[in-house]
Amino acid sequence: IVEVSHRISQGILETAIDEQANFIILGREKNPMFLDRIYASVIDTVLDEAPCEVAVLHGDLPEGVFKSILIPFGENIHTRLAFEIAPAIADYFKCKAEVAVVFEPETTVKQQDEQLKRIGALVESSGLLARVIVIKNKGIRQGIVQQSKSTDLIVMGGRSGEFFGLLLGQSLTQEITEQSACPVLWVNEYEEKPSLWKLLFSPVEKEVEEHHG
Repeated sequence: IVEVSHRISQGILETAIDEQANFIILGREKNPMFLDRIYASVIDTVLDEAPCEVAVLHGDLPEGVFKSILIPFGENIHTRLAFEIAPAIADYFKCKAEVAVVFEPETTVKQQDEQLKRIGALVESSGLLARVIVIKNKGIRQGIVQQSKSTDLIVMGGRSGEFFGLLLGQSLTQEITEQSACPVLWVNEYEEKPSLWKLLFSPVEKEVEEHHG
């Protein structure tokens, strides 16, 4: 398919709409330079409006035998998409799957148990045969980056971030991706955007502070 457009990103989006695509797959440099990051961020901004799921592979897939893929756990719809896609990836490469959850120092034992139960339910519902790896007393970035040294591919859910967030290196997802020792596949679930009028006239939500006894 040859698409003529003023911008590459807009051409991809228009093609996806015209062809009624339900999945867009892109590739990108794992450690982009400053100008590459600007270019990539513009693509992300436009693809944020894509009417389907999007996957972005950072880096090159290793040649030879795949041993494992790693799914960092996060409680959002994008991580659920990662769990849905992971079985097909593990089956294709004939490799094992692992789920990594990072418990920071302030996480209580009760919170850890509750999260592990949610992970178990998600793994079971997705049909994924995976071992759960618990990383304690480390930050999320540090824990996932360390675990990346013993896997061949990270499949993680999460937004690519706003334009200036990516440009200034303020995205946790971007930091993990650039520092990981293996390629990283981002998967983004389609989210229906509210209309402009709804955003303009909807009441402003006040931030509520929770207090725990």
